[in-house]
Amino acid sequence: MCARLVLGLGLAMALSQRAPAATVTWLPAGGTNDWFVETNWSIGTWPTNADYVVITNPGVGILLTNATAPLGSLFISNTATLIFSNWATALNATNVTIEKSGILTHAANSDTNGADGWTPDARVWIVCSNLTVAASGSINVNLKGYGAPVSRDKGYGPGGGGTNAWLDSGYWGIGQGAGYGGFGAGGGMGFIGPYGSLTYGSAATPTNPGSGGGTRGGGGGYSGVGSWGGGAILVDAAGQVAINGTLTANGGSVYTNRGGGAGSGGGIFITCDTLVGTNGIIRAQGGVGFDTSYIGSGGGGRIAVLYNNSAQAALPKPVIQFDTSPGYDGYSSSVRFGDIGTVYFTNAVLLSNLLTGIKGQIRGFPTWLVDQLTVTNSWIRFAEEGFTLTVTQDLVVGTNARLQVGGSEYVFVGTNTSYGYLSYPTPCNTGLISSANVGGNLRLTNNARLYLYNAPTGAATETYGNLLTVTGQLWIASNSWVYPQSHPINGGSPSMVLGSFRTDLGGGINANALGFGFANTSSRGPGGGRNPNNSPTNCGGGGYGGAGGGWPSGTNVGGGATYGSSNAPIDPGSSGASWVNGAAGTGGGLIRLQVSGSAQIDGTLYANAGSPYDQAGGAGGGIYLHCRMLSGAGSFQAKGSAAAAAATYHGGGGGRIAIWRIYHTFTSTNVTVTGGAAGGAQGRSGDSGTIVWGTIPAPGTIFTSK
Repeated sequence: MCARLVLGLGLAMALSQRAPAATVTWLPAGGTNDWFVETNWSIGTWPTNADYVVITNPGVGILLTNATAPLGSLFISNTATLIFSNWATALNATNVTIEKSGILTHAANSDTNGADGWTPDARVWIVCSNLTVAASGSINVNLKGYGAPVSRDKGYGPGGGGTNAWLDSGYWGIGQGAGYGGFGAGGGMGFIGPYGSLTYGSAATPTNPGSGGGTRGGGGGYSGVGSWGGGAILVDAAGQVAINGTLTANGGSVYTNRGGGAGSGGGIFITCDTLVGTNGIIRAQGGVGFDTSYIGSGGGGRIAVLYNNSAQAALPKPVIQFDTSPGYDGYSSSVRFGDIGTVYFTNAVLLSNLLTGIKGQIRGFPTWLVDQLTVTNSWIRFAEEGFTLTVTQDLVVGTNARLQVGGSEYVFVGTNTSYGYLSYPTPCNTGLISSANVGGNLRLTNNARLYLYNAPTGAATETYGNLLTVTGQLWIASNSWVYPQSHPINGGSPSMVLGSFRTDLGGGINANALGFGFANTSSRGPGGGRNPNNSPTNCGGGGYGGAGGGWPSGTNVGGGATYGSSNAPIDPGSSGASWVNGAAGTGGGLIRLQVSGSAQIDGTLYANAGSPYDQAGGAGGGIYLHCRMLSGAGSFQAKGSAAAAAATYHGGGGGRIAIWRIYHTFTSTNVTVTGGAAGGAQGRSGDSGTIVWGTIPAPGTIFTSK
């Protein structure tokens, strides 16, 4: 009995030395204080295993410099802010709740020298079972990524925006936007800088922060410091993540006239069992460059959500906006925009048949089958290589929506080291063809945009680089457009196979400048302009349906040759020639429509060449329409572009238009394939292209021969 009593007393004493889980409250009423100072907590020491942490003092800051013990829970609200410092700092808790204007953030990243690689050193890292961000709560790491230098130089980080020394000597000095999930815009002439502004990191595991914009010098009396990139958020949740509030990792904007570039969006990476939410927001936007012409906006960041597929599929679709949009400049020219970042999902289970407020390159799965689909107020690119979108019923691309199919990689053309810029990057596939298949009708309305990005073509049976099929009608309403982007190096172009086709006045298909891209020391395309003497005054215009203008005056030396078929034009237009410091006009794209029923054209089908920054013009593209009935009073254009204004610059040739139909009630005569004008008295204009009006025999027609 005595032995048992001693053993029992010993066990009781041992248990009494283990404190039970406590509710631990933050004490300071103001300022920013350290988590690991004992007197800041209600129990006289910092929280330990299984404790319940409560932080509700308005406006206080709590600096977390090391990982916490595995807490029972953390509750934060009332504008209190928990600030993570250091990359390895983790908040460990079974349940984390951010309520009533509570905020989690982290210190700004501090690496300013990429010579030994860029090393991030701050993020918000949550390791938990369950995370709840209430409607007014947030994890906010805006402008917490890599920064920007105070004097002219590239922005910090792997995608830091460049700054252009040659241009900085005059009024064209620019600070370029940073890149991460999407490229950053170049500002100025609209070109992207060679010193960064490109993408980096992983779409599936976006752990990096965003990069800083470029800082430009004082050329022309202007100077400006670039802005910071967005920070990094990592959530490792074994259970449910509920987002009713906001997770935000935006890059910084720039408001100085002709100032530095904007920062790119940051990274948000969530792993969980399930994701739920109502009116939640998860965003990593690029910063805005507010300027009439010079500041480059930041590219979008990266968001990834990985979940348990079977558990997620059993729940209702979460109502959450995912936004990796680039910064906008507030002006009309899109060349200063960066690109959308990436949004990666385990599969398509998070997507509903009403997509609104979604902005990003959707990654993670190669196909999506949905019965019907409406897209509004979104910018979505299904960017996996060879992606197939299948809508068995109707697809509506509605108010202010951009829907893009294809574009797994960027293609760069026109590298120019003398000027120090690269051309505007073009989304393309590298090999596999993307497609969109609609079993019902496809309608574009209320400022909608549909983009078709192409793979290169090459095999004898491979005549298109992207395929759009619509069993019913493709209807393009006023102020809505389809953009068929040819591969700028290979020329692979989309094919559209439709039941019927209608475009209203003020809308249509726009393939302007979407053909072969320019090359600074030569040209692109079978009819690319030539520069036989390698001279800045000897650059010929691009050719296609008509030959490009060439030097000397009155001859075609240097002008691009004609190519392709007048009856069945399935090629885009070629670019003009450039010299080492030039950027010639790009070719017009290809509009290829196979319509089994009627085609009512009251809008416009454009395939004009792009205007050069300087030197020769590009060739018009191709329009190939095959239908049963042609009606309407719209227009068709495949014009070559005029050369830049200089005495010896040459214009591009016109493109090719072929329209085949059985029945014809079309009333317009606005069908144009003119060549582009010369830049001056010693230059030569491009030749006009070709127009073919073909008649298909009516069904039942009998042909006899003598």
